[in-house]
Amino acid sequence: DGKVVAVAQLLNKLDAHGNVRSYDDDDWELFQPFADFAGISLRNANMYAEVQQKKETEAMFRQVLEKLSTTSIKEGDKVRDTIVQCVQALLKSERCMLFVKDPETGQLVLRSSCILTADGVQIVKDQPVIECEILADEVL
Repeated sequence: DGKVVAVAQLLNKLDAHGNVRSYDDDDWELFQPFADFAGISLRNANMYAEVQQKKETEAMFRQVLEKLSTTSIKEGDKVRDTIVQCVQALLKSERCMLFVKDPETGQLVLRSSCILTADGVQIVKDQPVIECEILADEVL
């Protein structure tokens, strides 16, 4: 497709006596298939990596849906914890937190937090946060 995916550099062609010579047309003809093959191989490796990443993402979404499908909607804490844990794993973040605005006090309350620690994953819940103006979309 004409996009540059890598650059190869040839330096100092040497003759039988170790003297530096210029590359000629035969050298470039010999080199061109190598460069083409290298570009195709790199492009294929990149496409393979993209497909693998998409498969991992889809698998994570399936896992989230499976976990949520076995969780009762009445178990709000468990639903929130599952979502936070899955998002944290999917995005490979050190920490994922879900804050909810308390309708009575107007404060943000940490409803679920998934923190990656040396001992594993730590879940923190229901921690009040310093009151602040909420600038996020009201739909959330």
